[in-house]
Amino acid sequence: MSNTIIEVVKPGLATSVQDLGRTGFQAFGVVVSGAMDSFALQVGNILVGNPREAAGIEIVIMGPELRILEDTVLAICGADLSPKLDGELLPVWKSFSV
Repeated sequence: MSNTIIEVVKPGLATSVQDLGRTGFQAFGVVVSGAMDSFALQVGNILVGNPREAAGIEIVIMGPELRILEDTVLAICGADLSPKLDGELLPVWKSFSV
């Protein structure tokens, strides 16, 4: 059984997987890092039933092309980059089934 739900067809520009970062290691030279918009990451996680600190896909400037391999629930939060599924605009700041 595979846990793969999303396949990256095209990576987009500066697309990455981010969580809330690593606190407590600055004294050792490790920056906190993490999601650019931690509020959007946490809201998105809550909308799909994940723990708020779970990792998500962070999209900057130009989004990726993704293939959804199994029925699942997604949420797109943060800046509205006009996301589409099969050519149809998707809602932002809401969860939806795909």
